[in-house]
Formats: sequence, structure tokens, C-alpha cells
Amino acid sequence: MKVLFVNFINEVWGHKRLDENLIKFLSTFSDVTVISPVNWYSNLPENIRVIHYTLKSKPKKNSKKVYHYSFEIMKLASKIDRKEKFDYIFVATFHTYVQAFGRLLFKNLNRIYIMHHYNTDTLERKKPNFFFRLYVNKFNHIVFEEFIRDYLIKKYRLIKDRILVLPHPLYKNSIENKSPKYECVGISNSNDENFIKEIILIEKKNKVLKENKIHVILRSKNQTFDNGYLKVITGYLEQRDYNYLINNTRSIFMPFPQSFKYRMSGTLIDALSNGKILLGTDVPLLNLYKKRYPHICNVVKSPDEFINEVIKISNFDFDNIKQEFSLFENDHSTERIIQILKSTFIEHNK
Repeated sequence: MKVLFVNFINEVWGHKRLDENLIKFLSTFSDVTVISPVNWYSNLPENIRVIHYTLKSKPKKNSKKVYHYSFEIMKLASKIDRKEKFDYIFVATFHTYVQAFGRLLFKNLNRIYIMHHYNTDTLERKKPNFFFRLYVNKFNHIVFEEFIRDYLIKKYRLIKDRILVLPHPLYKNSIENKSPKYECVGISNSNDENFIKEIILIEKKNKVLKENKIHVILRSKNQTFDNGYLKVITGYLEQRDYNYLINNTRSIFMPFPQSFKYRMSGTLIDALSNGKILLGTDVPLLNLYKKRYPHICNVVKSPDEFINEVIKISNFDFDNIKQEFSLFENDHSTERIIQILKSTFIEHNK
């Protein structure tokens, strides 16, 4: 079985680890060819064939060149596919608009799987909605959770057999830390700025975290604060700094806005993969995980409630919840993901 793996969006940094895992999983039962920017992947098995491309310049995130380069990558993929005739094309990222036109470059769309990320949340906007409906049942789709699948089926009449629910791989990077430096960190780049602002105002007024000697680090796009216990930082985090914070905390906070509806979070996977209690705001993903893993995931509905939960975590007995972390690991294990991919592709290929 021959599989072509490609991102139709160039250099998505946040998905590199995920891509490398998926490529490795696919390679356990198929012959995988990867289309990639030069020197992009550094962690692939030697038996993976990589075809490199170089763009004249890296497009800015919101420029029209993003569309142009996405189409150029699609043209390259279609050229290689026409020559080598792949059984499947695994599209790890796609642009909602460009996919509508770029699909015309390929034959037999039934063998193409497109993976949903942030773009699913944009579909409620008028233009993405229009373009997505043009091809919704032309491709097969991959999502990370059943509620995202159900949304696409109900809202866009996506045929049930055309959508695969694939668990997100684990991101395990820590060694057990008996004495973590922080009680909580919230370092996603999707944090709700208003929620963080309110936490800062409460701490300025009441100094609850300071009085209880609770160390918390939160990440913001435009706010900073530091009273020695609550610290709010801005800017890009290097992977080593991100991992350091994950490894040296008792809990992870995800203060996501209400617009975060139909997508997975790498921060959530990082938290639970590394044995950290998860706190989050009232969004569908967090409510699902609260229901699925009630002792290691909790939903907070106000900044005051968040502060109270963090104080409780400082006295939490982690030995009592190891079984629930093990359940999460089983649900997202490499073996389970490979089995789902293998059975889906082999069954589809009959």
C-alpha cells in the first residue's frame, strides 16, 4: 500500500510533532512518501522517503500568498501522484478556500483523507461555510473527537462513512517530578485574554495566590504581571521552555474562549500525557474530558473558581488518580491509533 503524506499549508510549527507521529504510524503498515519543506522534519525513520520543496519566500500568516503557496503545494502533490499513483493521500493540513479549487487537480478524491484542526471552528463564518460545502462529501475527513464528527454530520450533511475519528497521539516528555515548582501553568496560545485580565485584577486586589504561596504562570498575547506568585508572560515559548513548564507544574490551565468549539488542543494532550491535572473553561472539549476523566479534568466558570481550584490542587493526592491517567493513555496509545488507521485504510482499499 502506497501513501502520500502532505501538508497543504506550509510549515505549521504547532503540528510538527503530530505529523512525525502520524508518519511513523502510517509507515508500520504502508509505504509512505512525504512531501515536505527542506529540512523540516528531523525525526523520521530512515525508511521514509521525503520529497523536498522550497518556496521563494515564506508567506505571512494572513497574506494572500498563503493561498497561492497552498495551491502550489497541491500542484506539486498532484504531479507526484499522477506519476506514482498512490493508494491514499493523507492531507495533514488544508486551507478551506484553496481546497475547493485544488481538488480539481486530483483524480479519485475518494482515496484522499483531510485532517481537521482550527479550520473547523471557522466554518460558521460565511465564506468558509460556502467553500467547505462545495467539497464536504468529495473527500474523507479525519477529526480527533466524536463531537466534532457529529457536528460535521449534522451541520454539513457529511456522510458518516466519510469521517474517521482518530485519537490524538500522546506527547509524553516529562520525568516524574516529586516537588514541582508551580501549582499551575496556562501556556497555550489560545487563552482568553479577558479571563486572564480578570485573574490579574483579582490577584491585585485580594492577593490570594500570594498569601497562600501558590505559584502560577499564565501566557497572554498582550498582558504582563508578576507579584512573585502570579506571573503573566507574553511572547513565543521555545519548545524546551514549554516542556520545562509542563514538567514542573502540578496542573495545566486552559482558559479558552467560547469560540473554541470544534477542535482539539495540543495543550490538553501535553497536560494529561504528562500526568498533570487539567483545568479549563466551559468549552465543548473541556466538558467532554471532564465527563470522560472526572477526577483529572475540571471545568471552571469564573476566575474566582479557578483560583480556588488551584489552591485545592496544592494539597491533592495524586496517587489516588493514577488509574484515570492510565485510562487516558490507553485511549490515546500508539497501538490503538495504528490499529484504527490500519483497519480503516485496509478496509477502504478492498
